[in-house]
Amino acid sequence: MTETTQKVQEIVLPKNIENSEFQLNEQSSTIGKLAKALAKVQTELSPATTSANNPFFNSKYADISEVLKACQVTLGKNEIALTQGTHTDVKSDLFSVWTQLTHSSGEYIRTAVAVSLGKKDNHAIGGAVTYGRRYGLAAMVGISQADDDGNSNSEVPPHKRNNIKVGSRA
Repeated sequence: MTETTQKVQEIVLPKNIENSEFQLNEQSSTIGKLAKALAKVQTELSPATTSANNPFFNSKYADISEVLKACQVTLGKNEIALTQGTHTDVKSDLFSVWTQLTHSSGEYIRTAVAVSLGKKDNHAIGGAVTYGRRYGLAAMVGISQADDDGNSNSEVPPHKRNNIKVGSRA
């Protein structure tokens, strides 16, 4: 047997995620160092650029590459690694995209967003993963992104909501 083959055989395969104790929403027992680093990240972030077009809704939005571009370097400079993945609960058929921020100290926070698969074909799965990654990441790091799709369905534009007196409309 060659050395390469022997090394491959020595690798222990990870547990199946469905059979492990993996939790979609979880954090380490302490998050003080991560929180301090994330607070610094948030002071340095700029909004994600709205550059992608959605012809179906005749709108523009910040795609996943723009959200990543807006925060990935700043996260790295502050010793925070980003990990994202998917999870399917076979009992409920719920499909989720999880986002985890891990600090160099080992502290971490993880949360998930459930996404709709629509037709359940490969294209729908890819779209749902990208959508979940974009919204999950933006929420985790506190990055703003313009989203005409969501904003056009609101009665009051988000930037005006804080200026409304109780009981009044914009």
